[in-house]
Amino acid sequence: MVAKIIKALSACLVLLVVLFGCARCNQVRRERLANFQIGNFEAANGQAVPSVPTGQNYLESTATQYGPDRKQTFDFYAPEKTSDTLIVTVHGGAWVAGDKNYLAEVANFFRDQGSSVINMNYRLAPAWAYDAPLEDMASVISLVEADKSKFKLKDNFSLVLLGHSAGGHLVAQYALKENDYGTRQVNMAIGLAGPYDLTAPNASLTLLSSKIRSAFLGQTSAEAASPTKNVKTGEATQFLLFSGGDDKLVSPDQMKSFATELRAKGVTVNEYLVEGRTHDTLYNRIPTNDFVAQTILGFMKK
Repeated sequence: MVAKIIKALSACLVLLVVLFGCARCNQVRRERLANFQIGNFEAANGQAVPSVPTGQNYLESTATQYGPDRKQTFDFYAPEKTSDTLIVTVHGGAWVAGDKNYLAEVANFFRDQGSSVINMNYRLAPAWAYDAPLEDMASVISLVEADKSKFKLKDNFSLVLLGHSAGGHLVAQYALKENDYGTRQVNMAIGLAGPYDLTAPNASLTLLSSKIRSAFLGQTSAEAASPTKNVKTGEATQFLLFSGGDDKLVSPDQMKSFATELRAKGVTVNEYLVEGRTHDTLYNRIPTNDFVAQTILGFMKK
């Protein structure tokens, strides 16, 4: 009997230690977010830069340099046959951090569906402010345009931009501004948990402190860098927007206000609030051919 009591008490003690540890981990993460500093985004968010997936993938080339900065690189995922669609994937990281490897499995998934995929890095703040990432997107698109056969593309290919978080902001802004950069028309822009209105209160952009916004914007106003504030009547790009119902970093209100503005200007837009998804699970389940993946594939077939 005594032995059973001791065993039960030991089990309770272990459970208390585990629960205390979990609570402490959450507290540390909150403290890190509260003390967020530029340059340690991954540490603050409890997220390390992932490596390229070890499973089967179809990388035709890795870390192709498209400019002199070390961040100006991309990976090319080549389809089996010549494609009529180029997807450019743009990672998140609050414009101050992040890496293309975040979206490596997503890029590989869309390659498997028959698209040519460019998964790109871009220059980051505070070393490079707005609109350096948009200039980088233009450089990548122009490079591909100049040698379509190398990237297994048909002459009349469609250009699709897909971005998560800060990348969602960048693809939306570029799609509205492509004429400023002299590249071909963006046919479709797909935003996942993007912050589209940088003038919004901090409440809707939990991670985007004033310090981060200032570092990214540089001398540009928040309004000038906000997709929601730059929609023009007659915009030809079609938009597909997603937000996670459990996203605590970028409020779904960001998606809703941007979609409202697009629709008011007569721009084609479909938006989806995906219940149960967080900021990260909104995109990292795409390789399982989930609802988000199937919606994107259906959208591209229109």
